[in-house]
Amino acid sequence: MTYLGPRRAVKTSAVECEIRGGEYVAYDRADYATALRVWLPLAQEGDPAAQVYVGEIYEKGLGVASDYATAAAWYRRAAERGFSRAQIDLGHLYEKGLGVERDPTQALEWYRKASGLSDAIALDTGGLATETRQQLSDLQAEVGRRTQESQQLRTQLEAARRQLDEARGELDRRSTEAEAGQRQVESLRRELDRAKAEAGAARDDSKVRALAVQLGQRESELEQQRQEVTRLRQRVTGLEAAAAQESQQLRTQLEAARRQLDEGRGELDRRGAEAETGERQVESLRRELDRAKAEAGAARDDSKVRALTVQLGQRESELEQQRQEVTRLRQRVAGLDAAAARERERLGRVRDERVAMAGPSIEMVEPSLLATRGVSVVKVALQGDQTERVIVGRVTAPSGLLLVTVNDREQTVDNRGLFQTRIPVKADGAPVRVVAVDRGGKRTNLEFRLAPDEGPAAAAALPRKIPSALREGQYYALVIGNRAYEHWPSLKTSEGDARDTATLLEKRYGFKTRILLNARRFDILQALTELRNQVTEKDRLLIYYAGHGYLDEKINRAYWIPVDGHLDSNVEWISTVAITDLVGAISAKHVLLVVDSCYSGALTRSALARLEAGNSEEARVHWLEVVASKRSRTVLSSGDVKPVLDTGGGPHSVFARAWLDVLARNEEVLEGQRLYREIAARVAYAADALKFEQVPQYAPIRYAGHEAGDFLFVPVGN
Repeated sequence: MTYLGPRRAVKTSAVECEIRGGEYVAYDRADYATALRVWLPLAQEGDPAAQVYVGEIYEKGLGVASDYATAAAWYRRAAERGFSRAQIDLGHLYEKGLGVERDPTQALEWYRKASGLSDAIALDTGGLATETRQQLSDLQAEVGRRTQESQQLRTQLEAARRQLDEARGELDRRSTEAEAGQRQVESLRRELDRAKAEAGAARDDSKVRALAVQLGQRESELEQQRQEVTRLRQRVTGLEAAAAQESQQLRTQLEAARRQLDEGRGELDRRGAEAETGERQVESLRRELDRAKAEAGAARDDSKVRALTVQLGQRESELEQQRQEVTRLRQRVAGLDAAAARERERLGRVRDERVAMAGPSIEMVEPSLLATRGVSVVKVALQGDQTERVIVGRVTAPSGLLLVTVNDREQTVDNRGLFQTRIPVKADGAPVRVVAVDRGGKRTNLEFRLAPDEGPAAAAALPRKIPSALREGQYYALVIGNRAYEHWPSLKTSEGDARDTATLLEKRYGFKTRILLNARRFDILQALTELRNQVTEKDRLLIYYAGHGYLDEKINRAYWIPVDGHLDSNVEWISTVAITDLVGAISAKHVLLVVDSCYSGALTRSALARLEAGNSEEARVHWLEVVASKRSRTVLSSGDVKPVLDTGGGPHSVFARAWLDVLARNEEVLEGQRLYREIAARVAYAADALKFEQVPQYAPIRYAGHEAGDFLFVPVGN
């Protein structure tokens, strides 16, 4: 007898599906709907993985019309059962406002639930809330403009008042001097008169001449003082007028909104009273018309009835106009009230989002320093009689940066989050304490000591506990470096970047590496297929690609360019969609793509959870245990959807130099999230020196099966 059980759906490759004798439906170009027919029955039975696949089918519109609301409903069913992939997908819909009302706070909450550490983690919103940050930025800019205008007016007013006070003081002083001069002149005139009388009797006018000269000088000085007093009076008058004008302008701006609302309410009250009066007049006319009709019936004279009817019609018409005007005014006042309520609600959401977002993070660029829980001692070389060392750091604050201090001195931070200052270095070491505070009130500290290179350095003890989930499985790496292109311009550093990456991963981190230099499309796809068949669900896989990239803006799709790729044809190119599908079919526990190419940021479109700053070592160990046990599918790209530098890091690209430096210096378990922040700080600083904007990205890969884990690097011997 032959027994035929129900078919079992599985997401795998076409070859493996054929071997098992199943139906390959995921990419049946003739009929996408077959995929829905496979997964829908399982989803209806409550299989959370099937519910996620059904949600993705509706979200992407595979064989059906794209329906975000239905996708959200299926994601929610799986998310409420604790399925982390569904929680991340549902959070993405809330983040973008697709199928549900846009709610960044709700998105953050679902991302937190996916991490499994709601109380201990924050969200690094590098991919999250681009729109939220834009709205926040717009709001902050508007508030900033209004605050700046008010501050400028206040500053001008204070300056005018100071000038006015100074001018009044100067006027009083000069007036006093003028009065004293006037008294001196009067005294000299009296003395001159006495001298003339004495000279007439004694026939000696020498004293008269001397007094006349002295009197002329004093009168000249007095005239100058009078002119100065006149000028000062004019200046004081002008300053008083300017101060009054500034004060009036400031009062006008502060009262404008209130006056507009009060006027609207006053007009509404007035028109409402008029409408009520009109109502009473109409009722009175109707009663009078009824009496006139009765009288006309008895007297056979309806002239008064006709006159009252005309008058009543006019009053009713006027009353209707008043009612319409009152309705318009009510709508206007309601609109003003609603706008005020929306603004209050918006500000409330912004405050909530700031609280929900991650706190600020600090990365040191110079000297190179990985943030640890202890106080690290960093040796620095001092040349000659040099006693100071320049330190450079980078601060990121998703909810907006409020303040950065180094040793209690406020620092200037540029638009990339970079700051630098000088620290005196003594023989016994110089303590450095960096503090960053964001606009949500969150605070992060970073402390270390700078010591001269010849002095002793006691490195802080680093945690050596390895998550149990990392004790199983193997680390694999596929490293691709394309330099010598057949049709595209050759690159300078990509081949060397790949060689040094493969060596570092193998020797320092124990990876089983395979390197492809100047690889063709077939070579890359064949290597990925072999790895898919080799790795198990306990293993970790890192794929490093350095080479040309291209973004097709018409379809918003990015590509890796193999060395045999043509300039005017994408037949040999490898799309990021295909890469995502390959990564999604790999059974490894953690997969990390490290992509150093132009437009590589097209894969980064979501948010990642990370440990909140300031948590204890126990919280960190627990955090590592959780992220090590969950699946991760993440991408670390050298830039956003823009070109990136091929040089700038000596023999390496700017990104590769930072990537190699951070991994080479690391001596503890290093999460991909923290690796990204350290690299981003160095890339931003190096690119800024070259007058180039390059911003690395790190986030989950959409539709590849990410479950809130993270890739962890463990040095050999740790």
